Amino acid sequence: MTFRIEWEAAPGVSHPVLARTWERIEIAIGETCVTTVLDRQTGGTRAGVYGSAFVVAEWIVRSFWFLLWESAPSAAPAPAWLRRHSLAAAREGTSLPRLRCFRDEEKIAAAWARDEQERGARPVTFIESGNAELEPAAVQAKLVDFVDLVLERVRGLDHPDVVGLREDWKAITSTTGDELLLCKRAARMGLDAYEPAEVSDELASLLTEAVGRLPAATGDDLLDAAIAPEKLGSSIATVAGAVRADAEPAPKVTKGVPKHDLGQRRNGLLPYEQGYALADALRRQLNQSPDGPFDMPRALASLHWSDVHQPQEAWAQLDPNVKAAVGMSPRGAPCLLSRPGRVTVDRFLVARGLYALLSGATAAAPRLLTNAGTRLQSASRAFAAELLAPAVALRARVPGRLDEERVDELAQEFGVSPMVIQYQLENQGAVT
Repeated sequence: MTFRIEWEAAPGVSHPVLARTWERIEIAIGETCVTTVLDRQTGGTRAGVYGSAFVVAEWIVRSFWFLLWESAPSAAPAPAWLRRHSLAAAREGTSLPRLRCFRDEEKIAAAWARDEQERGARPVTFIESGNAELEPAAVQAKLVDFVDLVLERVRGLDHPDVVGLREDWKAITSTTGDELLLCKRAARMGLDAYEPAEVSDELASLLTEAVGRLPAATGDDLLDAAIAPEKLGSSIATVAGAVRADAEPAPKVTKGVPKHDLGQRRNGLLPYEQGYALADALRRQLNQSPDGPFDMPRALASLHWSDVHQPQEAWAQLDPNVKAAVGMSPRGAPCLLSRPGRVTVDRFLVARGLYALLSGATAAAPRLLTNAGTRLQSASRAFAAELLAPAVALRARVPGRLDEERVDELAQEFGVSPMVIQYQLENQGAVT
């Protein structure tokens, strides 16, 4: 991520802070200039846009912890999430691209989208679309440099906006120890650690102490699931009883992976592409054709994993966004714990668990299967959908229009929920 700034004169801008920080800015992700625009007046394209760097700096300061630590939801993002993660939220009458940055496990995901063509729209239209994975430390450094540059630009300017931004930035950059840990973990839940109405003393204690007693990857999965804050304590207790080495009785799930070589992550693949690729590889290894339903009992028997799924009555108290824990049992067998559910739900969860095991995601710690939008969760859902209800088989069975009755018939045939059938057909372009 690169910011290129040229300070400009600002005739007609009366606000002293905005005038002092008027700029021409170019933002690049890798080799792509995200701020490339079509200028409606000239009909040509240019790489930069004009506006105040101060409003961008304010947005970075407001969103700092969220940009670095909060993941994307699996469904359409809420307006509050977009305000924290989309640079377009800092426009305030100027032109800025729909560039979104958010945490995705060990990386920062960046995604940008071109503007839709609209009548009477702004004088410029952003024309680039794409996505990238960035190193968190590098992104953080660029954000810090940008805010520091803007604050240097307004040095000596006695204005309440400048004073407020400088104080907020000092609070962020001086955060250390448990306070720093709290800011990061609260942000993973979409909460502002500086706001007492969002993070009470009790919740702060859970985030800094109780979460820290879980394996790191397991705790991250729990926070990324966007569970209700009031259910965090009970959810930690339930998960800890299954995965912690010092738990009594002995842990049911530990780190480790079975000796299979299907799941090596392929660089450059999006999460759903990784899921589809692994589903195809597993079907091939097990000699199960993609033309029909997946025989789960036969597959588990072939893998010697017949007892992998172990429903847990105690898991009913978990937040519904947390579905299962997966890893290896202390005796070295793959193990998936979940609340008891319907047969179709269980099949889908077991399939997601297979992805976590075969992809090596459980190598360092047990992992949770949740509703989050992170790489593991997205890839495991795509894997399960393609494994259980292959697109090629569905296309052969849906030659024309699709109605609710036909969706239900297909769901029954493939042993999945109607939602999985609809998802597969829509995402694979089989229906519109």
